[in-house]
Amino acid sequence: MSIAYSGRLRAADWVHETQSGGPSSVDNLHGILLDVGTNEVEIASLRLGGNPYGINCAKLREIIPLAMSDITKIPSKNPGMMGILMHRGDAVPMIDLSALLHLDNQVNRVAMVIEVSMVRCGLVCEAVDRIHRLSWKDLHPLGALSSFGAPVTGTVIIDDEMLPILDIESLVAQVLPAASMDEAAPPVINEHIETQRSDHTIFVADDSGLIRRTVETYLLQAGYKTTTFSTGREAWQAIVDEGKRPSLLITDIEMPEMDGLTLCRRLKERDDTKSLPIVLFSSLLAGNDDDRGDRVGADGVFAKPQLNALVPAVDELLKIELQSVEEESEPGTAVTE
Repeated sequence: MSIAYSGRLRAADWVHETQSGGPSSVDNLHGILLDVGTNEVEIASLRLGGNPYGINCAKLREIIPLAMSDITKIPSKNPGMMGILMHRGDAVPMIDLSALLHLDNQVNRVAMVIEVSMVRCGLVCEAVDRIHRLSWKDLHPLGALSSFGAPVTGTVIIDDEMLPILDIESLVAQVLPAASMDEAAPPVINEHIETQRSDHTIFVADDSGLIRRTVETYLLQAGYKTTTFSTGREAWQAIVDEGKRPSLLITDIEMPEMDGLTLCRRLKERDDTKSLPIVLFSSLLAGNDDDRGDRVGADGVFAKPQLNALVPAVDELLKIELQSVEEESEPGTAVTE
């Protein structure tokens, strides 16, 4: 279903309440929808180069009218960087989505202010048409198409139109390195630690190919074995339907077919999987989201891009001993059995 807006959304529809000091319309909708384990999602349909696309509204903060004269140009070799907009007292980087996607640039009239991986920026497009309330089951992962490296996490058909869902984390990271995953130091590893970690397989579920590959690489460097999935449904099928038992599951929250909160809640409700340690790892995790993790029984909650914190948390949950008994003993002290 679509939230009750007809025709093309005007930016004024979104900024009226915020200008008067009240909560924004987007925040109100988040409060309605983003409850624990509903497996629902809000998708904003927008236009780029005359073509329909979608973004997940969980990262959307405001939609504002755009006057190009308000943007201060800054030197940049990246075609996606339009400049800086002063908004609510902050300097907000403005990203030209059409340029990043190599689409014919139409008249840009709207900016979507988003927050991803602790970075706030504006995504510039031609128009935002509607906000659609959907089930994650309605979104389809890319499957084999993901190998092409397109900045898209899935597709959905709305009003007989196919909307590619943009991988916002990947696109923003192309322009703003601060929004990319941490330049994490190599994980601590020695023979004693590697022997323990190599006994464990970690499942990683994330619809962003960039995040999925980054987390997998870091875990492999630490000595863990990994299996990755692009949706919560795929992880559920492997664990429940196929009976595979990882040592631990790391999952994003927002994913096609089944979101991470629903996946966590359903696994914790089952007698045969309730003891499985589950870590939520998402760019949405801040403030109240920590409470949502508790409410679905998550064993750990981490916000992207805090990659450095992930392996120590996994080590702790799996009771990995970072030092052998010999290393812990004082020099000259005998080690007793």
